[in-house]
Parts: sequence; structure tokens; C-alpha cells
Amino acid sequence: MTSNNITIAIVGHTNTGKTSLVRALTRQRNFGEVKNAPATTIDVTNISLQSADFTFNFVDTPGIEDAMSILELMPSASLQTSKSDEKKALLELMQNPHYKADFDQEFKVLNQMLKSDIAFYVIDVRQPFLPRYHYELILLLKTHIPILPILNFTQNAQYIDDWKRELKANGLHHYLEFDTILLPRKQRLYEQIAIMFPEHYQSIQSFITAQNALDNERTEKAFVLLADFYFDLMTLRVKADTKQIDTQSINAQIATAIAKIEKKFIDQLLALYNFNREDIQYITLHTEANATTQDMFTLDEFGQFSIQFGKGAAAGATMMVGVDLVSGMTTLGIASATGAVIGGVFSSLWNYGERIVDKWRDIEYFYIDQPTAVKLMLNLLYIIERLNDRSHADLNPIMINNETENSADITNFMKQTENLRAYPELHQKSDSKKDKLLQKVVKAIQSSFSNKG
Repeated sequence: MTSNNITIAIVGHTNTGKTSLVRALTRQRNFGEVKNAPATTIDVTNISLQSADFTFNFVDTPGIEDAMSILELMPSASLQTSKSDEKKALLELMQNPHYKADFDQEFKVLNQMLKSDIAFYVIDVRQPFLPRYHYELILLLKTHIPILPILNFTQNAQYIDDWKRELKANGLHHYLEFDTILLPRKQRLYEQIAIMFPEHYQSIQSFITAQNALDNERTEKAFVLLADFYFDLMTLRVKADTKQIDTQSINAQIATAIAKIEKKFIDQLLALYNFNREDIQYITLHTEANATTQDMFTLDEFGQFSIQFGKGAAAGATMMVGVDLVSGMTTLGIASATGAVIGGVFSSLWNYGERIVDKWRDIEYFYIDQPTAVKLMLNLLYIIERLNDRSHADLNPIMINNETENSADITNFMKQTENLRAYPELHQKSDSKKDKLLQKVVKAIQSSFSNKG
């Protein structure tokens, strides 16, 4: 064992959730293969989880199936047999080529344990403590390395008390209840390791702090993605000729655009949390008949129009003030005033001319209505909340549909974000101005909802 890492062998009977434990601890959804069948893992596989100055090496191993036969081949222990002698006898047996084929899986497990600092003995507490598990424990204990039993599948823990009693009878008084498909109690597990390795206590505590910081950072990024999703919904627009409006076509265009925005969000979110598309069973919200038109200027845009007009007016007045000077002020400033009007109009047309011209040409913009945008956003907020407490060993998808309920102050949220309509030019763009707006949306989400992920 080096000064900055601990190697952990994940061992146990076949099909007890060893690979699932590694997935849960490392947040790697695709590590190994998980299925309800024996001997799924047939080789030793390594994966590391590290902070700036400490590393945990997790080594997944095949399942143990025939510990009793190995014990029968070992010499009988006597009172004079030391622990070193016992370990030496085990090594000699493992090196005997005559037995390699018969106990290939078991020898892989034992070899890895002897190379490791500690072993996690994963137990399916839904199963009774049978004699084969007794032999299994005896065999693992002959490696004489620290062993921490992990009591798995505790939500259906019919035999958990029997297992605890047998573990204590074999000298294993420290164990941890850690259901791999529930919200992982990773901090508790790392704290237990820190207790068992006091020389690494401070480093492991720093590791825990770093992992918690990563969790918080991940949630913050998820909220920014959600804000971006909602922003792009609110600024999504479809242009149509008001003389020949085809409502069905407009809604189809909006629905198609929403699906693309939604897919982008889901892909980014799954990548952020290291999950797969199969982890979410999602039914897209039906958006038909939810398209809405908008006044040429929202209140927010009207304010921007006024500001732009003012800036243009100042420039125009500066350009025309020379006329007043040449005429000896006999125009009483009328020239400057005219210049202000001209400057204001041109400046505003430069920024909003397309929409003003479109209005004259009977062209209208259609948007997704805000309640529909909020509903879509709430559904995806629910996904974030579920991903935050989801184990990477859980194979059951997150279910969400149009009936999903959310605790939210919707009215307040809509008031805080209705001005987003004023920024269609930022739709699906990356921009510093948009980044500032997204932070405001994040705050609005967090202040309007009781569950914040």
C-alpha cells in the first residue's frame, strides 16, 4: 500500500452485486456487465476514483462458487499453525497447476485479495446463510487481509440479522449496509475505510470533501442546462403569413423544434451524470394548439426600444446641431430635434427593423405558450431530481409522463421569466449576455420550487 492510494478487491459469491457496487461507487453506468445470472464477471477488472491527492482502486472479481473444495485440499491446521503458515499453504495450493483449471475463478479472487489492501465482501442478504457461505468466509479469511462485509439488497433484507450474527461469529464485527440500487451511502463507506486505515484518515476525509464538491458542481451545471432549455423554449418562434395561417403546420414546426431542443438537453444531462438514454423513459409533452402569437414588443422589449431610440437620438442630435449653429440658433433647436427623431428611428430600425417590416407585410411570429414551456421544464426538473439520487447500478428507468406532479410556485416563476421573449436573437446561441440571463433563470427556478434537485 502506497502513501496515496488504497486498492480494494470486490469479492463475494456469484451474482451478489459486486459489479453493481463498483458502478455505484464510481458513477460509471457502463462498467462491467450486470445481469441476473451467475458468472457474469469472469475476469478481474480495475477502475480508479481519485481526487487531487488520493486514489481508490476498485478491482471487480469473479464470483466464488466452490470454496469448500479448496478448503478440503489444504492441510489441516493445528494449534502450532501460524497465520503466516496458513497463508503460505494457500499460496502453494494456488500455484499448483494441477488445480488451476478447476478453481480458475476462485484463484483469481484470492490472488487479487493478496495484492489488495482491503476486500469488500459483497453479500446478498435476501439469501439465507447457507453452509457454502460459511466455507466461503473461512477461505477468504485465510488471506489475512482486512475484510469489510457489504450487506447488499437491504430493501428486501429477509435474512440480514442471520448474516450479521454469522459475520460476528467469524470475527467480522464491522460491516456496512449498502444497497447498490438505492441512493448510495458513499460517504459512510469511505468513513468506515478511514477508520480502518487511520494513517489515511485525513486524506480520505479530503477525498470525501472533494467528492461532495463534485456532486454540488454537477447539480449546478444541471440547473444551467435546464435554464438554457427553458430559455430556448421561450425564444423559439415560427414565422407565418397571417393571410394564410396553417395552424396545424405551425404546431408541427414548433413540436419538431421542441423535440430537437429537448433531445439536446437530455443528451447533455445524461453525459453530465454518466447515465444512458435507457435510464429515462420519457414521453414528450403534447404541444398541439399551444402555439401563441406575441405583441410586436413585450414590455421588456419596449424598454429596450426606448433605450435604443434614446441612444440614436443623441447621435442624431449631435449630427444636426451644426445646422443650429450655422443658422445662429434662429431655428430654436428645431434642427436638433429633427435630428434626434431621425437618429432614433434609424437606430431602432437597425435593431428591430425585421420585425417592424414583417408586421407591415402581414408576417406574424408564433411561440410556444409559456404554461406549456413551464410544464416541459418541470418534467425535466423532475429528471434532474431523480438523477441526483439515482444509483448507477439501478437498471429500472426513470418514468415520467404528462401527469408528473411538481411542487412549484408557477405563477411567480412565470412572472420572473416572461421577459425572455425579448431575446429571440439569443435562441440556441452561446453568448455572455445569455449567460447572465441564464443565471437569473436558475435563481428563478430555485426560488420557485420546493425541491431543488
